[in-house]
Amino acid sequence: MSESHSADERPETTAEERRESLDIAAAREQLYELFDDESLDLPALQRRAVTLTCRYLDLPEGHVKRIDDPEQGATVTVTNETADLVPEGAQVDHPGYCKTVIQREESLAVADAVAEGYETNPGYADHGVACYLGAKITVDGEVYGTVCFGAETPRDREFTPVEQTFVELLSEALGRRFTEAEMGAELDRTRRKYESLVSSATDAVVLLERDSGEIVEANDAAADLADAADPEALVGREYLVLFPDGERERYTTHWDWIVDIDGSREWFPDGEPIVVETADGETVPVSIEADRVSLDGREHAQVTIRDIADRRRRERRAEAIFDQTHQFTGLLAPDGTLLEANQTALDFAGVTREQAVGEHFTDAPWWDVDEEYRERLADALDRAADGEFVRYETPVSGVDGEQIIDFSVRPITDETGEVELLIPEGRDVTARVERDRQLAVLSRVLRHNFRNDVGVIGGFAEGIAEGVVDDEQSMAARIHRRATQLSKLVARYREAVDLLTDPPTPGAVPAADTVREVVADVTESAEDATVETDLPASCTVEAVPAFRRAVEELLDNAVEHTGPEPTVTVSVARTESAPEVAKGADGEAVRLRIADDGPGLPEAEREVLTGDGTVGVLDHADGVDLWLVYWIVDLSDGRIDVTVDDGTEITVTLPASDR
Repeated sequence: MSESHSADERPETTAEERRESLDIAAAREQLYELFDDESLDLPALQRRAVTLTCRYLDLPEGHVKRIDDPEQGATVTVTNETADLVPEGAQVDHPGYCKTVIQREESLAVADAVAEGYETNPGYADHGVACYLGAKITVDGEVYGTVCFGAETPRDREFTPVEQTFVELLSEALGRRFTEAEMGAELDRTRRKYESLVSSATDAVVLLERDSGEIVEANDAAADLADAADPEALVGREYLVLFPDGERERYTTHWDWIVDIDGSREWFPDGEPIVVETADGETVPVSIEADRVSLDGREHAQVTIRDIADRRRRERRAEAIFDQTHQFTGLLAPDGTLLEANQTALDFAGVTREQAVGEHFTDAPWWDVDEEYRERLADALDRAADGEFVRYETPVSGVDGEQIIDFSVRPITDETGEVELLIPEGRDVTARVERDRQLAVLSRVLRHNFRNDVGVIGGFAEGIAEGVVDDEQSMAARIHRRATQLSKLVARYREAVDLLTDPPTPGAVPAADTVREVVADVTESAEDATVETDLPASCTVEAVPAFRRAVEELLDNAVEHTGPEPTVTVSVARTESAPEVAKGADGEAVRLRIADDGPGLPEAEREVLTGDGTVGVLDHADGVDLWLVYWIVDLSDGRIDVTVDDGTEITVTLPASDR
């Protein structure tokens, strides 16, 4: 049959008519009137119906397409009155979205092609259709084509079940009209069209009397939901049969709220989810959308019930990812108001979500720091609200003190390019910043000592060269000692740089065996030293591979600086009472104690070991060694305590391991 008409045959519409929006009741009533108008031929009926639906959906393009062979393309037989994307009669090489539609029983709704994974679909890739709603048209059980609507820009909201059902109604009505045209039959009246709508919907749809809640009509999905034999078995029954027995009082209380809602609802006013009970007894969350319908002078409500269990599961997964990250993450409005914060950020600040959300971000507890940092944050938020990605390092305040974070603010834009959200993120870099600071100090110490020692060596060598030194052999020995000290300092510096620039990951280290081996080496080289041990047969800690280096340095230092015939005691033991370190296997830690009877470790060196001082106060290789010990223990999530009283006792506490 021929269905294309020239542009001058199209009924004219005014700009005001094209802009006029329609609600579902008005759109349905006008659609029924069009199909009841016997003065309209089939092409005019299609064009006006498509134009009406474009107005209802607020979309600029609407088409009826004939698809004889999806691989051969499609023919645009009818468009809406103002369409300019594809003209009537045009041949489309590839059906795009429509190819997907004709393979489905229900309509296809795509609010945003890119966001919903349709960016490679020819409908978007070749024709630029960014949002789409279409349904299959069948004639005598065979696919005729599609009726579809779209735009070149994404839609700012999802298509509602009612909108999808309306397009399905249109496709069903067109299919019937095409069938009737071929068979010479007349179109069913309004009631038949509505029955087709209800029966073909994939969601549960019921038509209720507004006042009594009595079911007037229902589709197969509603019958399945209520475990009824067929839709007719629901007619005359109360709507409560659709909901769980234990929840019916709640639905009775909220009846007016249900049928008078504007848009879909998923939660009751008290925050409880709206649920239904399936035929197999499973309780699933649903959305409910109701529209008022006037039939035979009486008020009715068309209620659509959609299963949203899969969507809820996706939302829970997204929330889990949001809350399980170790980074600080949040959501801000463009004006800087905090909309959401993940649990990591809330726990760090010691606040609940209710205490933080709703505040301006600069007033949030994380920014209880110097005013200059809040001012910089305010500037970053302003720049991000203008579309700029901002990133820098800054201190933040928490219940356990300040940390340095790698902070960023990323703008999120809508389809028009306007910023609609800001995403602040922060990653703790306190340890890295401190390591960088210590390396910078160590570098300055090395440069200072290197210049001094090279100057001294040069002076000694110059004296020998000029013949002003009486004992050249003694002077050469002094040069050798200085050069050896300098070489040792450079080697220690290189070791420290390697450790801190690429920190290793802690692993299982046999602490008792390692200590036992180090004690044997030390006592062999220091024959006048007495080293007493209290070591278990086996004890493993979580530590970096350089753990042995730390033990060697601590034991060497105790033996070397205690005096003649030193006595040193070494012990290793598990303990449960170690709140100052991260607990390892079975919630336990391990303590390594090294005690000597010497004069006591100088305060400057004690502070280096405990992390309270800096290597900058030391100017010798031994001081760098102690500083290296501190970082080996720190990178192993442990700590060092030093006690000086009739000697020195150094305690290294590390997480226990069961590996």
